[in-house]
Amino acid sequence: MNRKSLAILLYVLLGALLFSELWFSNIGSFGNVEALANDFGITPAAERIRLYILIVFDAIGGLGALIALAGLAVNAIGLTKQGIRISFFGTAGYGVYQILAALFQLAPQWRMTISIAGLIYIGFALLTRLVGNLAVEQMEKA
Repeated sequence: MNRKSLAILLYVLLGALLFSELWFSNIGSFGNVEALANDFGITPAAERIRLYILIVFDAIGGLGALIALAGLAVNAIGLTKQGIRISFFGTAGYGVYQILAALFQLAPQWRMTISIAGLIYIGFALLTRLVGNLAVEQMEKA
């Protein structure tokens, strides 16, 4: 599998992950905000704000993944680079926010679980950025 094909596969997975997280987990949680807030040890208002922040990061990362995919599909190096950057900042931002929320906002029993989820997002952001940049290198040589 060449670098470009791997990048396409990873950005398809990243886009699917972020948009499904946005829709099914974050937007879907608005129907049960009080119970979630109670579980997390925060107020319902704080949980709504937390969900809005997560939705924004998911949307930024997912749109960046779509832009990167479009650039890869038509061999547009500039578009691909922009998509990689946008996707990276949305996905890494999501991860960093999850870690900060776990450490400073959520109840102690959620710190480890939510921090690990944040680290996974940061790792995925780094992996897709690396593979995307390798694909861009391959496109520039062609």
